[in-house]
Amino acid sequence: MRFDQYRYAAINFKSRMNKIIFFVILIIACVRQTTAQTTTSVLKQKSLVKGQTIYLNSKARLGGKNRIVVPIQLPANTVSWTYSFSAVITNNAGRKLQGSGLEMQIARLIADGALNIIGAGVVTNVVGQLIKPTGSGVVDIYLTDAKGLKQFEQKDLVGMNSVNVPAFYKEGTAQNSRNGVFQIPIIRNDLFLCLRNPSVTEGVAVSIDVVAIVATKQYSDVWTAKNIDLLYTDCLSKFNIVDSEAEKICDCTRNKIKNGFTPSSFTALSVSEKESIIQSNIRLCSDETGFSSSVSKDIRIKEIMKLIKGQRITKDYQGAVKSYKELL
Repeated sequence: MRFDQYRYAAINFKSRMNKIIFFVILIIACVRQTTAQTTTSVLKQKSLVKGQTIYLNSKARLGGKNRIVVPIQLPANTVSWTYSFSAVITNNAGRKLQGSGLEMQIARLIADGALNIIGAGVVTNVVGQLIKPTGSGVVDIYLTDAKGLKQFEQKDLVGMNSVNVPAFYKEGTAQNSRNGVFQIPIIRNDLFLCLRNPSVTEGVAVSIDVVAIVATKQYSDVWTAKNIDLLYTDCLSKFNIVDSEAEKICDCTRNKIKNGFTPSSFTALSVSEKESIIQSNIRLCSDETGFSSSVSKDIRIKEIMKLIKGQRITKDYQGAVKSYKELL
């Protein structure tokens, strides 16, 4: 009775081990399939402020404001951002200025490959390739954070601005300027462009464009060197005798699969479908490389028969099965 219990336990243990091995093999297969997918970082432009005209009154004129704040709400994955401006002298608060077309300019640079990621979070500086809009007036623009904004908006006891120049980032600040283009590497959640008309007597209209440059992950359905090597290794695994002939056939097989399938289409196939494709290409490549000639076949058969004989002596039954398949 006890012997039967041990025998049943051994059989049950063996069955459980076989299931574990099966799932391990399945997981490995899934991992190997997913390696065909590769992603690359690509840049996209996103307009935050598009050709907005902001009127700033002079200090001496009543009504209106001589200071205005433009909040910068950067989207996720922003790697840098750019803004351009131009100022025109006018006392007409309703005057509209033409934008600089900054978004289209940046889109063109991305498409042409002039603007790209050259390191971790570092983007090519292309300010010199962007068109600077013309202007006839002057304006002060300060790039600030929450601290600088508080200073910029601070009032004294009689309601006048108490701070003339707030704390600012020099990378995006222009003082007494007619126009400008800035590419900003500073990425924060509390950024502001603080605009001020420094003139006492003349109003000014300011046209402003702000564009964020965002890095996104994009799937590329192309074969990587690693995945091509996996095809080659899978092919070689079908041969028990790996010699120059087998390597030549597998090199041919790998190229045929790479040229006939995209990584995603090959990954979508079942294990049996992949096996069938590899085997059919092995046969085709054997013909093309001259390996299927009667002389080559005879030599190969003799080599495999010797191998099988040795495998039977050493009780390498798994290897013998593989050899029989190759023999067939």
